[in-house]
Amino acid sequence: MPALSLADSLRGVQEERGVVLQFAGRDWIASRTALREGERVTGAVLALYDARLIEEADSSLRSQRRRRSRGRTRYGFADLQGRSASFMRAVQAARRFAATDLGVLIAGESGTGKELFAQAIHQASARAGKPFVALNCSALPESLLESELFGYDEGAFTGSRRGGKPGLFEAAHTGTLFLDEIGDMPLLLQTRLLRVLQEREVTRLGSTTPIPVDVRIVAATHQPLPAMIAQRTFRADLYYRLNLLQLALPPLREREGDIELLALGALHRRLAQLKSPLDAREVLARVLRLLQAHGWPGNVRELENVCDRIAVFFAQYRSPGEAPLELLAFDCPELAQAPAAEPTPADIAAVLHACGGHRGRAAATLGISRATLWRRLKEAAAPPGPA
Repeated sequence: MPALSLADSLRGVQEERGVVLQFAGRDWIASRTALREGERVTGAVLALYDARLIEEADSSLRSQRRRRSRGRTRYGFADLQGRSASFMRAVQAARRFAATDLGVLIAGESGTGKELFAQAIHQASARAGKPFVALNCSALPESLLESELFGYDEGAFTGSRRGGKPGLFEAAHTGTLFLDEIGDMPLLLQTRLLRVLQEREVTRLGSTTPIPVDVRIVAATHQPLPAMIAQRTFRADLYYRLNLLQLALPPLREREGDIELLALGALHRRLAQLKSPLDAREVLARVLRLLQAHGWPGNVRELENVCDRIAVFFAQYRSPGEAPLELLAFDCPELAQAPAAEPTPADIAAVLHACGGHRGRAAATLGISRATLWRRLKEAAAPPGPA
């Protein structure tokens, strides 16, 4: 790229900004601005900025934006997708809990949406609009977890920030603190956490001055805490302090009908992002039996991951019927391991609807012959025999 020059500006060359130049082995960001008197160019200004300073400023800006958004929630009860009886019972319980200010312990397998429920409870509570601060207790080593939760004063340890740092309890003051994977918290920190919950005040590392805090605790775990109490790896007194209200989230395999609903939404979103013209309902009709036959150990998170790969696979074809399902096993080996169940009358009706009533396409989609499809339709329409 040619260097910017004042002479170019004087000749009336257009202004340029954000031009990357290399000089003395370093990157620079350059801009050229013409100085005008009326229509006549009388001079120009060239400005050079060290690219490293620009990068540092960009990192600082993104960090500040993230901190500003840290206390906000993205999900409410309207975002919780499901219609199965087990899921709706959990939603109804969460709504009841949101009307109180008591602590909540959310139990459920990984991927069942524990943080989504925690955010929904906060949004529907009297603390809505106040900070919602989340921490994964398994994501940090013990020393960092302690300073992150309780904060520290200046000089508390080598490398501590000048002026100290408030912890997450202080950041969540008047709001909600969500402690994810509470079962992974070390015993020593469990003791400190219990004291904060009992006294409603926190003492920073390196300090002797307690700071009052008003925080609602919502904790979550996928581990069997009662068994951990018996093994002396989790404190019983902390368990009873956290478990004022317990919310058990059902795994996806126990949410009858929700696989189809969630998969349709996930496929629609990903196909739209891929700018694919395919109809998500027709794609789902081809893979629904495979999805229903899988056990989903990773729950909703795994389903969304698999649907992303399904969308990428189908997007290369002009229509869902052209895609050979045997090739899908390369992209989604989980589904290849699960035997596809025989299509039910409900499956057949759904596929026929997605295919616009075209029986040939519906039979190909279901992986059965047209004669078999015809026989199944006759069986479904036949009146029941005498008892």
